[in-house]
Amino acid sequence: MRILILHNRYKLHGGEDVVVQQESRMLRDAGHTVDVMEVFNDDIEGGLDKIKTAVFATYSPSSRDVVTERIRQIGAEVLHVHNFFPKLTPSVYDGAHAAKCAVVQTLHNYRLVCPGGLLFRDGSVCEECLGKSFAVPAIRHGCYRGSKMGAATIATMTAVHRLRGTWANGVERYIALNHYAKEIFAANAGIPENRIRVKPNVIPDSGIGAHTGTYALFVGRLSPEKGIGTLLRAAMSDRFPLKLKIAGTGPMEDEVKAAAASTSRIEFLGAQPRERVVELTGNALVTVVPSEWHEAGGPLVIGEAFSAGVPVVTTRMEPMATVVQEGVNGLLYEAGRPEDMCRALAQIVEQPEMVKKMRIAARVRYEEMYLPENNLAALLSIYQEARETLQSK
Repeated sequence: MRILILHNRYKLHGGEDVVVQQESRMLRDAGHTVDVMEVFNDDIEGGLDKIKTAVFATYSPSSRDVVTERIRQIGAEVLHVHNFFPKLTPSVYDGAHAAKCAVVQTLHNYRLVCPGGLLFRDGSVCEECLGKSFAVPAIRHGCYRGSKMGAATIATMTAVHRLRGTWANGVERYIALNHYAKEIFAANAGIPENRIRVKPNVIPDSGIGAHTGTYALFVGRLSPEKGIGTLLRAAMSDRFPLKLKIAGTGPMEDEVKAAAASTSRIEFLGAQPRERVVELTGNALVTVVPSEWHEAGGPLVIGEAFSAGVPVVTTRMEPMATVVQEGVNGLLYEAGRPEDMCRALAQIVEQPEMVKKMRIAARVRYEEMYLPENNLAALLSIYQEARETLQSK
């Protein structure tokens, strides 16, 4: 199959960028022809650039035409869009259809129903914009990076395309990364439920870890929705039973550094290359995923821990509470409650026989949900469905 993958990269390298790389590699390794077309936000700097980007964020004729031409050049049968905001815009769907190419869109975040993309505001889950035809609350609160103008830009884009029928008709198949996200989009985004398929992100098989460490590990973006505040409060408590290693970067990096300076229990590692993350994960006693939002993407770190046969302690929020099975491959605690996190981690320390069983179950869960060959088969099936749907129009 010939596939064009489209992605608007972020200034800070994140999980979506990793997924684009991993899926592209997986498809090429299987013998498919893959062309990746990426644009970057790095050149949006001054006020004039931001205004121009906002003006064309709803529809970019130039992006549409460039995509049409690229599809025709390579003979692509499927356009797989990962992120179109802000520079590519939903105009790329029209570009694909002009070249008789089917469109698949992965829903990595909640931007079609929440300008902030997270359903999270001021330290807690926020659903004010769900069910609204125009996201006025997001504008009032400046939910896109603290900017009312940015929130208004996204609210306008999503509202215009809902009225235009873009979300309902412009995409042959959507990929939601979990069932919770599918329900949110089907109920609130104007997307027909029968066009949404659930497929987790691909997680390369790192192999079962050595399990030689006695520490808890956090890997990810250091930001409020990831539960960093709760994690730090727990780790600075005398009830926290393990050494905690934190790998990552983000807006709360200064708070993490300050916490690490105040106690030897916390070790801040900063951003780490994938090879080092695999090693850290494989040696960890447990991976902690303290997310306090409904992770649209899974998150990746759970699959990576399970690949290494490492149990996970995470919150009782969806989708984490579905992937991590209480007492089977990990433990759950109440989001925002550091004392409950300490309780769960204490069980990991005090019950080594339980941990041995969890390691086996974690690996089984990885093979059920994330194994690359199964993921590839699911992705190709979605591509084929998309092609058949376009041909039937």
